Amino acid sequence: MKSWIIKLVKFLAGVFFILIICIMILSLFPKDSVRLRIAIDGHPITALKCHPKYFSKSEKYFRKPAYSIQSRYGYPSFDGSYEVYNFKVQKYVVFNFAEHII
Repeated sequence: MKSWIIKLVKFLAGVFFILIICIMILSLFPKDSVRLRIAIDGHPITALKCHPKYFSKSEKYFRKPAYSIQSRYGYPSFDGSYEVYNFKVQKYVVFNFAEHII
């Protein structure tokens, strides 16, 4: 019985490790970090279909690189108070993290 539990724990740890590696690889590029953010927000199909575009004029305003998705791929925020179309991307070492722009 204990060997079955140990095998299950090892399997789940392996799956978790592979998931973490995939997330880290997706956050290496800004466009992929935007897609990762969309998927984490609960819209994985939208993340696969959308094509984030660099929005150069807004970098002066937000002081960070900004990316936008087409309005047809927009989705409601977590609390439903606004539609999400724009993201700012922050870089830490080699990893990029996207955040919503309100």
